[in-house]
Amino acid sequence: MSDDRARVPYKLALEAGRASIGAARQRAAELEPRDWSVLLVVVELTALWSRIEDRVALVEIARLAAWPLPPDDLPPAERARKRRLVARRVAQSLRRLEAVGALTYESGRAGRPDDD
Repeated sequence: MSDDRARVPYKLALEAGRASIGAARQRAAELEPRDWSVLLVVVELTALWSRIEDRVALVEIARLAAWPLPPDDLPPAERARKRRLVARRVAQSLRRLEAVGALTYESGRAGRPDDD
């Protein structure tokens, strides 16, 4: 089993990061502004840390992309509902980025909004 947080040579990671940004730029008309903030976080968490893959909770991507998250003082059920909505929007951005060839997205346990 491979470690998804394993480091790779800088050159390989940076080439992957440039390819990701380049693919998104080539098909920029198909992306929404929020997709770009998600892409920047993905590149930050992977290529800039010498990785070509990683597992990150969708809500964590939203937090790093400076998306508004529900405040802690909401009732738990309402906060959880709003966090699921944020996670769903991040997943939509990741799927759009995958559709333009900027990255590969695999939904999984790390992406569930209750994993913080």
